[in-house]
Amino acid sequence: RREGLKAGLDGIWLAALIGVAVAGVAMVFAPQIVAAMGAKASVATNAVAYLRMVLPGLPGMLVVLAATGTLRGLLDTRTPFIVALAGAVLNTLLNAFFLYVVGLGVAGSGLGTALAELSMGAALVAPIARAAHAEQVSLRPRLAGLRASMGEGLGLFVRNISLRVAILSTVWAATALGATALASYQVVNALWGVCSFGLDALAIAAQALIGQALGRAAEARRRGDEAALAQEDAAISRILRRCMGWTLGVGVAVGLVVAGGAKWLPWFFTSDAPVRELAFWPLLAMAASLPLVAVA
Repeated sequence: RREGLKAGLDGIWLAALIGVAVAGVAMVFAPQIVAAMGAKASVATNAVAYLRMVLPGLPGMLVVLAATGTLRGLLDTRTPFIVALAGAVLNTLLNAFFLYVVGLGVAGSGLGTALAELSMGAALVAPIARAAHAEQVSLRPRLAGLRASMGEGLGLFVRNISLRVAILSTVWAATALGATALASYQVVNALWGVCSFGLDALAIAAQALIGQALGRAAEARRRGDEAALAQEDAAISRILRRCMGWTLGVGVAVGLVVAGGAKWLPWFFTSDAPVRELAFWPLLAMAASLPLVAVA
């Protein structure tokens, strides 16, 4: 547990440092980044304004990811769920406040998101800091730990960057189709995010349970206890079967909800009729893919 907390804290520090570095560079080159996506005129102006406001929240969001992983290791999946839910509500309220009450426009939406992400990061780090204090683990970063986190996380880093590039390429394609198509894409993308994070809850449970079982299996192997090792292997198989069954069922159920609501779900985002109409068929395509997404 002590070593796990040390590794988790090093991962959180690494996430914060990467977030600060990437956010700083992206804020400087925001106009060039937006231009590379093909945005022009008012779309480009709003995109740059949004990007520069939302980027300060990037360290917070990366800390959320690292802290969530640490809490999974502690078998605490409830805290990330509560923080994610509270963060989504806070994000919505802050966006509406800065967008409409303060009158900052699209930039206000970015500011609200940044503040929500930083708040979520702080909320998730707090219980880890308490657990570290209880185990007498220092909160300071360790150079060796940062290097280890970078090495261990390289595969996951490449995977996430690849995923982001794939998503950004779809934004680029939507931008080329005009402002209405881009707005419609954002509606679909937002709903996709909600469904994906909901389905992730099952993945989190599977990862936490299998991680614990693998730890027990490694300990049994170290002791040479073949009976215990076979028991843990069987437990892993049971966890996988149970989680895959739940996942496929939930994926189908969520897909049916999205398909059934494809006409009215866009109303939550916009009163613009052309944007709502364009979102209909992509939402059906998304609904059809959700069972596969859930299993993946």
